[in-house]
Amino acid sequence: MGEMTTVSVTHSTMDRHARYLRSHGVPDATRIAQVDGTIVIDVPEAEFRVSLDSNAAGASTQFFAVFREDKPAGGTWWSRWTVLVETSASAHEIGVLIADQVHDSRRRFARILAEQR
Repeated sequence: MGEMTTVSVTHSTMDRHARYLRSHGVPDATRIAQVDGTIVIDVPEAEFRVSLDSNAAGASTQFFAVFREDKPAGGTWWSRWTVLVETSASAHEIGVLIADQVHDSRRRFARILAEQR
């Protein structure tokens, strides 16, 4: 079996995803930027870092998030997950996937906090 090579997606591709997220994906973001091949998304209650790697078998989108409770002495939670992406996915489709993942994780975090109160 041959060795699988993973190639990081170019900065210009990540820039396209970041532009989509700025204009359509995360309207209440306080910052969306492409930094060293990683999309940085800051929202009031969390920070997200998203990277995309591709190889012959497909692509994967890695998410890392830090959530902070909005009260003094509030807790902090970390989360990391990976979503597989079809190699034929367009930049728009990947932008939508990233936005959906950010929205879904924010909803889960809000629900978990509400259940704990």
